[in-house]
Amino acid sequence: MRLPFPVIRLCGLTLLAGAGALNAVPVLGAVSPEWAESAYGVGLADIEVLMRHRGVLFAIVGGGLLVAVARPRLRVAAVTANAVSYAGFVLIAVLERPISPELARIARYDVAGLVALAMGTALVAWSNRRHTGNVRPSTRQGQLPPTPRAASSTRTTVVTAKTP
Repeated sequence: MRLPFPVIRLCGLTLLAGAGALNAVPVLGAVSPEWAESAYGVGLADIEVLMRHRGVLFAIVGGGLLVAVARPRLRVAAVTANAVSYAGFVLIAVLERPISPELARIARYDVAGLVALAMGTALVAWSNRRHTGNVRPSTRQGQLPPTPRAASSTRTTVVTAKTP
């Protein structure tokens, strides 16, 4: 028995949503350390393992952006994921004052990452518009836009006389 395309697609999307929800459970640790302990059932002794896993996740997010440099269709998702990652840590660092000097240094790196993302995105968007011509003609290297001419002024009638 073959399943119709919409059913297969719905099953696939449901599985993806379930995997995404499962992968989102660590957000509980961002909200509250107690929630993280209850969600994972681990104490501070096991945090090292979780931090190593966090490093793997950051490698995936950062690697996605590196791939997106060469694959324009992936850029929006990759830039968004990196921006949320950077901004999330900065927000937590601001809300959890006071923080250690080491965490403050990491937060400064994340602010620098956000600035690089914003500037890089703006420059790429600008260059794409210039390259594809999606910019007003009057702003292209000082050129003026073409002026429309009336139909009667553009026609020329050539009269030739027959000679006997």
